[in-house]
Amino acid sequence: MSTLTKAAGFDDIDLATRLDGVAQNRSKVNHCYIHFRELSTEVLRHVRDDRIVAIIEIVSRGNKSGKHAFRKFLDKAVGSLYREIHLLIVDLQPPTPRDPDGIHAAIWSEIEPDDESPPPKKPLTLVSYLANQAITAYVEPISVNDTLPDMPLFLEPERYVNLPLEVTYGATWKIMPPHVKKLVES
Repeated sequence: MSTLTKAAGFDDIDLATRLDGVAQNRSKVNHCYIHFRELSTEVLRHVRDDRIVAIIEIVSRGNKSGKHAFRKFLDKAVGSLYREIHLLIVDLQPPTPRDPDGIHAAIWSEIEPDDESPPPKKPLTLVSYLANQAITAYVEPISVNDTLPDMPLFLEPERYVNLPLEVTYGATWKIMPPHVKKLVES
């Protein structure tokens, strides 16, 4: 069971401070600097100083569509982590030749090139990155038709919010227009 607390600057949100049942990879302290263009995605910002705290990235087919698009995605994800911006990635797209072991393996190989973690036993990936001097990944490999677990979105190094992915997906699917549902199901 997770411990709930309040985080500075996030007084209206209950935060968990301990993770249970999520696999973990931890990196060594890394002093790499990656230069990339301004992020072009919705982000969570701190209320007091407007700094970017976290990003939620839902991987699209376009992110994996070619070498350039995939490289741009990796640069954005890894660059965010090196800037100590926490990251939650929801990758429900099948692996491609660019990420045969999943999106987390591709990202992690940029952070820890010598890490030889075994490939996941399921093809899709949910991963929450705690970005600090040492980057920690909480990985949930999943398959089609698995129930999506709640995933942590870190706001501070020891504080996070559990995001109810399955409930959110279900609510979104209910209001999806029929013609869009057909596109998704085909």
